[in-house]
Amino acid sequence: ARGKGKDLDLRTFKLLRITKIEELTENFKYPPLSQYNPDEIYKFTSGLVPGEKLEAIYRVYGFAKQIFTEKNFFNSKLVTRTTDYDEYRCYYTNPNEFLGQIFTYAQEVEIISPQVLTDQFIKKAEPEKRRCPGNGAGGRYYGR
Repeated sequence: ARGKGKDLDLRTFKLLRITKIEELTENFKYPPLSQYNPDEIYKFTSGLVPGEKLEAIYRVYGFAKQIFTEKNFFNSKLVTRTTDYDEYRCYYTNPNEFLGQIFTYAQEVEIISPQVLTDQFIKKAEPEKRRCPGNGAGGRYYGR
């Protein structure tokens, strides 16, 4: 995957595809933070792919509410807390990475916006819903 940061051409590699490693004898010197600042580049990423900063609003229900209060999930900020759900605002850069992470909690998550992300989540949940109709995959999206 490729991403652009200021004037950088950043690349990430899938470890499974690396077939040969050569150990170098010289030391690697990191560039100064003014030239390469990973905290800034990956600030809003949902994994390793930097890109355009996108915003999502989502709700978390059930047991997952407790889990989300204990972890930092995509720079999420709590917007609303009710007895039924907690609503969060977060930023991400790659929909596939974001959905892959949030899909772990599929049965207890509802993506409020953007609609395109909701539609992508439903599409990802459909095969699981057909395989196991009683498992709740896709969570609160069904019936919306």
